Amino acid sequence: FNFISMTYSQLFPVRRLCCGCGVFIQQQRHLHQLLLRRGSTSFLGHQPLAMMQQQEQKRMESSTASPVFELLDGFRKSQTLFTACDIGLFDVIKEGTESGKEMTPAQVASILNLDVDGTQRLMEACEGIGLLQSTTQVNVSEVQDDLTDENANTRMEWVFQNTPVTQEHLLSTSHQSMVGYIRHSKDMLYPLWAHLKASVTHGQPAWKEAFDSTPTEIFNNLYSDGEAKERFLAGMHSFGLLTSPCVVDAVDLSRFKAGLDVGGGSAHLAMAAKDVYDQMTLCVADMEDILPLTNKWIEKAGYSGKIETSPCDFFSSIPSHPFSNNPNLQVDLIFLSRILHDWNDEQCAVILKNCFDALPTGGGLLIADMLLHNNKGSGPVRAQLQSLNMLVQTQGRERSCAELKTLLTNAGFDPNIQCINTNVYLDVVFATKS
Repeated sequence: FNFISMTYSQLFPVRRLCCGCGVFIQQQRHLHQLLLRRGSTSFLGHQPLAMMQQQEQKRMESSTASPVFELLDGFRKSQTLFTACDIGLFDVIKEGTESGKEMTPAQVASILNLDVDGTQRLMEACEGIGLLQSTTQVNVSEVQDDLTDENANTRMEWVFQNTPVTQEHLLSTSHQSMVGYIRHSKDMLYPLWAHLKASVTHGQPAWKEAFDSTPTEIFNNLYSDGEAKERFLAGMHSFGLLTSPCVVDAVDLSRFKAGLDVGGGSAHLAMAAKDVYDQMTLCVADMEDILPLTNKWIEKAGYSGKIETSPCDFFSSIPSHPFSNNPNLQVDLIFLSRILHDWNDEQCAVILKNCFDALPTGGGLLIADMLLHNNKGSGPVRAQLQSLNMLVQTQGRERSCAELKTLLTNAGFDPNIQCINTNVYLDVVFATKS
């Protein structure tokens, strides 16, 4: 709970009613937590802070409203993450720590030209949600307006470091960085979600309400300019670095010789497949104006000469012989990663029929999407939320294994279809052409 900021002398006479716990919380206790929150004993009876925190936690857990408070805190945590990544907080802390600097809020605020108090609150919130950790305290001098040493006050500040999860996923230079997807979520998805009510009311994406754009022109909106294209592909790439290795490992693909990643964007799935099946010839097929960016990602990751690219409009046709270095080689495996959930059933039927036509007998189709349970109301929650995510931005939705099996068999694929839960963000559906 956030209390009104007050001076020390104003603090003692004031009590506030804490509705979530159903008890009166003395402002003195809040002052105690501000001063001694890192394990000191209380000047109010010398009660250990850890014990007080445990008592507060028990009160919250015993409240029937605690799940509601958790939901209300969700957007606050997201915005904390968005802001920290947007200003480069974690990168600055990494660079400062490696150069031997003590990364206090004042130090970070000075580097990023931010308000010290606001920076401190942000960093403390990041610690609260597990993205930063405070280590030691240092003396910090505060010089008054006349800038004389005699008027300098000394106070204690905590030094902060990145946590392991931040080091692995929230640095712009991390191998498995999710910063691209976080920025995409902040700039595109969060504004769309602000108009979820409009999408629920009208059954259409919220592009008009959020960006004054045409709701049906989904990828024209996502690819509105060069910067938007790069941001979207960077987001998909950072997401794919986490999911694609698990997707490739879900099925034994060793019998296939030539794979085509349809709508493959930054080629993260083709890269993951090449890492496991070096003998497989691979190509990424995407819209012609996307391929220059695809080639940049391939070159940047060191896969030049290992992964080809080919133009493709999957609503018209899918190339069966896209390999310029081996034009007689036919694709016998097609990947559709996060493609079908963008489109309605009629559009998916067209895409799947084109996949079927491009494959030889015995060819395989690997679909990577989030699977809802056949009883959709039972979850999983992440897939249910992702289905809402599709509502606000596309014409598609997440589907169950049963629904995808119906679409696949209607397109001509063998009814012996595998649905595999990977225990990561994407699941796998694998079908063959008999």
